[in-house]
Amino acid sequence: MATAEIESQHQSPPRYFGALLLCLSFCLPQIGIAQQPNWLEQAEQLVSGGDRSAAIELIQSHLQQLPNTAEAASTARAFRELGQLLLDDGQFAEAERAFLQAKEIYETLDDSTALARLLGELGITIRQQARYPEALAWYEQSLEIFRREEDLEGMGDRYNNIGVVLELMGQYGAALQSHEESLAIARRVQDLGSVSTSLYNIGEIWRDLGELQTARQYFTDSLAIDTRLENRNDMAHSHHKLGVTLLGLGDLTASREHLDNSVKLFKAAGNQRNVVWSEGVLGKIELEAGNLALADQLLRRAADSAESLQSPTLRIEIGSYLAQLLMQQGQFGEALQVAERHIELADAVKEDTRLAALLSLQSRALAELGDYQGALRSVQRQLNIERTLFAESREASNVLTRSRVEFNRQRQLIELLEKDNELQRTQFQREEIQRTLTMVGVVLGLMLIAVYFHVRWQRRTNERLAIEVAASTEQLLHKNQALEKASITDPLTGLGNRRMIERAFAELQETGPKQPWMLFLLDLDHFKRVNDRYGHAAGDSILLGLKPCMLQVFGSDALCSRWGGEEFLIACPVSPNKQPDQLAESLRSCIEKTRFDTSVGQLSVTVSIGFAPYPLTPDPKQGHDWFRALDVADACLYAAKLSSRNAWVGIGALRSDLPASAFNDSLPSALERLEANGGIDVLKSFSVATTWA
Repeated sequence: MATAEIESQHQSPPRYFGALLLCLSFCLPQIGIAQQPNWLEQAEQLVSGGDRSAAIELIQSHLQQLPNTAEAASTARAFRELGQLLLDDGQFAEAERAFLQAKEIYETLDDSTALARLLGELGITIRQQARYPEALAWYEQSLEIFRREEDLEGMGDRYNNIGVVLELMGQYGAALQSHEESLAIARRVQDLGSVSTSLYNIGEIWRDLGELQTARQYFTDSLAIDTRLENRNDMAHSHHKLGVTLLGLGDLTASREHLDNSVKLFKAAGNQRNVVWSEGVLGKIELEAGNLALADQLLRRAADSAESLQSPTLRIEIGSYLAQLLMQQGQFGEALQVAERHIELADAVKEDTRLAALLSLQSRALAELGDYQGALRSVQRQLNIERTLFAESREASNVLTRSRVEFNRQRQLIELLEKDNELQRTQFQREEIQRTLTMVGVVLGLMLIAVYFHVRWQRRTNERLAIEVAASTEQLLHKNQALEKASITDPLTGLGNRRMIERAFAELQETGPKQPWMLFLLDLDHFKRVNDRYGHAAGDSILLGLKPCMLQVFGSDALCSRWGGEEFLIACPVSPNKQPDQLAESLRSCIEKTRFDTSVGQLSVTVSIGFAPYPLTPDPKQGHDWFRALDVADACLYAAKLSSRNAWVGIGALRSDLPASAFNDSLPSALERLEANGGIDVLKSFSVATTWA
């Protein structure tokens, strides 16, 4: 079954590596060192000048002599700075070794705060290598030290780190709780930089769950704070995530602008890993825009660069984009090789979301190459993974609904408005005091008049601010309601999306359906040829024009959704007046007869349809798995394509004593066997024998 391309999912990047030397200077008084060696000062100057490689070589050369000639604190500090430089340079294995050597020394010193910070940096290094449980253990050990020391800022940083790892492990509810803890601490200590980091990470969770409009708002808020603080490293990450989110929303122009900004900022910081990260997404943007030559240039360069970096998640992300490009170029063999190579890597590091997307590409490539059995196996594995991911995201969505995060974000924006007003008021008072000191003893009456007008102005300002805050809060509430509707609507066709159908059937599975349903899965025939020949704009016009046929045939009571790409899913209650074969034929005929208005003139397409009943059996213990009914409809769709195209195949009557276990084997084989022995009534629009696989 063809599915929508799953949006790339990435790890949230570290947001404070740009402050290496600031951290170093903060640590010096705590470890009792009055001065640092001259060669460390030289390394600082090299980093400030942008020559990171020379700084790394300088520190490495002195470390060969330092343990025998200097005290332990200097050695630990040097190893730590070396690790930070290597980490920023994407040399994760070498950075890990440097941090571990520093850790051994810090454990002998009476400096728990420096050790806690080092453990956090070690966790970041291991997280970049996709060893998430191990990174989580280092973060928790660091958090425990900060908690004993009652270091609120350190605790806030670690809660953020822990939340990022939990998110990458798919534990969205626990991740959200960690980010809430971090946000509460940041507000308590009035640290706007940490507030920005928490908003950024919460936005990443919303993006993982497919709530792109909500994620966009969080990233926008984070970027506004980063810009106000002139924190260029954090601005680069926020620009990147905004670009990725806008790409998912289809706004290619704004997405390209944000990614260009992130590349410039990352290059200025000398962060090669993140430059490759952003350039890979730029390649994806050009791919979506149809600029295949430029996309090919960007993605192949990014893929070559990613191979030299020790970041499996980055290699998987760019490899997925490259496989998509090769599919669009018609290079199916090479696309299959790229997809299979990165499937092994995604499987090894448990990147399930990326793995599902790569399996979709693999199935499409195998189908184009004529290996339909292999394509079906890939699709079945993809469906199993997506079923698990859906359960996890549904649980996380429930946690997000119950949480106080959105309220806290709104209250944070209100408090920022109040803080800005307080700053203006404080500045005004300072100027007033200065004027008053010069005039004291001269015109006391004028001072009293000034105070009177100041108090009056302050009262009016507060009243105006209260009105603005109330209006802002009401506007946010309306936006949240609109975002909820947008989250279950396909932006191109105006039909429901995958999330809408999944929510509806999740509720049916919990209570048990009160009446039988039919699932119709349809896929446009040879739609790739339309896109390749006439362009994606023409293809989008055809997809948009399918809605009238669906509403004409099924009416407003049916759940009509865009399941992914050129594939649509329609679910409707069974009615004596609407037999499934009649509905399928009416829909097939309507689409075949429609002339779709496009930018290149009127075009015609045909469709293949598969349908199946839900539930599959009256037994409530066996038959309420709607995913299995969808699998059967998918197998019927494949049979329609293999047997004829511009056709439909479906399951009509089921034998009343037929158990759900009858469908547990490989579906094509099971359906072929059940058709032969009369266990099911197979309906089809053609007279030749059904080809199941």
